[in-house]
Amino acid sequence: MIRRAVACGAAAVILLACGGDGPSGPPGPGAVSSLQITASANTITAGATLSLSATARDASGAIVSGAQVTWSSSATSVATVSQGGVVSGIASGTATITASASGVSSTVQITVTPDDTPASVTLSPASAVALASGSLATLTATVRATDGHTVSTALVSWTSSNSTVATVSAGVVTALKVGTATITATSGSASTSAIVTVTPGPAAELGIQAQPMGAATGTPLSTQPVIEVRDKAGNVVPTATNAVTASIAAGGGTLTGTTTVNAVAGVATFANLIVSGTPGTRTLGFAASGLTSVTSADVVITPSPTALLVIDSTAVTLAVAAGAITPVITLSVKNGGITPLTGLTLSPPSYDAGQPTGWLSVSATGTAAPFVLAIQANATTLAAGTYRAAFAVNAATASNSPVVITVSLIVSPVNPITFGSATEKLRILDIGSAYSPSLSARDAAGLPVPVGTVTFSSRATSVATVNAQGKITAVAEGTTWVVVQGLNAADSVFVIVPRGTAGPVFRSDLTTYLVKAGDVTFVNVYIDTRLTPVGAATVAVGYTTSTPVFNSTVTYTSAAGPPVPVATSPTAGVIRVSVASATPLTGQVALLRLRVSTPGAGLSGVITLTVTDIVAPDGTDLLSLATSTRIPIIVQ
Repeated sequence: MIRRAVACGAAAVILLACGGDGPSGPPGPGAVSSLQITASANTITAGATLSLSATARDASGAIVSGAQVTWSSSATSVATVSQGGVVSGIASGTATITASASGVSSTVQITVTPDDTPASVTLSPASAVALASGSLATLTATVRATDGHTVSTALVSWTSSNSTVATVSAGVVTALKVGTATITATSGSASTSAIVTVTPGPAAELGIQAQPMGAATGTPLSTQPVIEVRDKAGNVVPTATNAVTASIAAGGGTLTGTTTVNAVAGVATFANLIVSGTPGTRTLGFAASGLTSVTSADVVITPSPTALLVIDSTAVTLAVAAGAITPVITLSVKNGGITPLTGLTLSPPSYDAGQPTGWLSVSATGTAAPFVLAIQANATTLAAGTYRAAFAVNAATASNSPVVITVSLIVSPVNPITFGSATEKLRILDIGSAYSPSLSARDAAGLPVPVGTVTFSSRATSVATVNAQGKITAVAEGTTWVVVQGLNAADSVFVIVPRGTAGPVFRSDLTTYLVKAGDVTFVNVYIDTRLTPVGAATVAVGYTTSTPVFNSTVTYTSAAGPPVPVATSPTAGVIRVSVASATPLTGQVALLRLRVSTPGAGLSGVITLTVTDIVAPDGTDLLSLATSTRIPIIVQ
């Protein structure tokens, strides 16, 4: 039996399936022999539709008109098809669409992809966000399509309704000024928002709400200052109760009245500040512990119509060690008014009840303003403690006469301060390195006592610095004394800073510069090669001879080696040492051991350790890398 060949054809993006012959042989003319499905695409998104059409042909390829075509889907949960050939995407997946007519069928595979068109945006956290000024919060946007699936590739843009209150970038919200802002996340045509409320941050600085305005000298300011406690963004901190202190920042004179005011709801309101002194321009400063201070605009102080006592200070504090007399302190008494100021007198000092008397001496010189007050305290008979007295300055022509001046005298025991232990008094410190010498104080019986208030200073801050806690940091090559100063005692450490961390250092093993009279001190001298091998070196050891800090004979012994150094003393006070080796010298190369004796207390001298020539094993000059040192010696 002969079968006809049936060809399957398709247009672009058309999937065609052909049906088979009938069971009893090839169909006759006009009978459906094949179906051809055409479509514009074979992929649609969920929710979209696609129209298919089917063309029936007979065995000769002629179109069979009027053929009844039925449609079906292999997976209606993925895609459905109407009897008109319209395919509807339901959910992601694939479905086979079949067209049938007169027992002949054809199929096409349709792929349904998710619809990623943003349909909604949600934020996390979804509720309103409260932030302190200066803090951050991250909002996360979730974009979903119509069917509810998350569109992870969706682009989200962010905006703030008030960027002075809060800004947003990639969902990160930065709180600035107190207030509210709406943060909106948008993806496509979908968007959602969250309300951000900004509250004040921690107190950080002071600001001026009301600038002080001037007045006549000695009278209350015409406008009293109002100071705000603010966070870093300038918001008033309503919970702040900081104590704010006013002072004269520039222009001189005296500020009286209530100069320290506690903030209420973040605002410190001054009420009775008075600037006394020579007429002119002032500025006031306002400070609070832990906060950045602020300075006022210019305050103009005008002359008083009457004579006015203007004194440098009305509260004087003197400090002295027990058994001593303070230096004379002078105060100037000027006229802050127009009427001449004459006839100045001082009332005798009055002393606090129950305290010793007679220790305060005051006097005035001059016949007309300006007068000079001289104040001195005598603590030769006073024990350690705090004493108070007061005296009055009188002038018949002054409208503010009398002016009372209080004097506080702090008498302290003689408590020696020790800065640095015996292993910390003399230190070689590399650039960038730091150390904190120990600090202690003892009374006359040698018992530990509180150190008290001290200040630290470096005699050469270009070499090493010291902070308020006594931590010393090396800055550049050189030597410096670092000093601690107490009320009536001081002590020091000596710091040597080499040129670098790699170059050789000519040094000793001393860790203190203090020696006792009559003692014998042994000083080992060596080259510390550090990271730079040495081939040969010539050095000079010098010691003070101009004063008898050392006994006339300083003896020395060459190191045992190997290699054995060669030492000579061509002149008093100088020892020259040479050392060389065929193999590289590394580590600590011992040169000499000095035996030094000191005859008497109160003397001081210096041992100098100078590199005059030094080369690497290959002969390269290392002098520019090497560090010479000097060692102070103080005899107790």
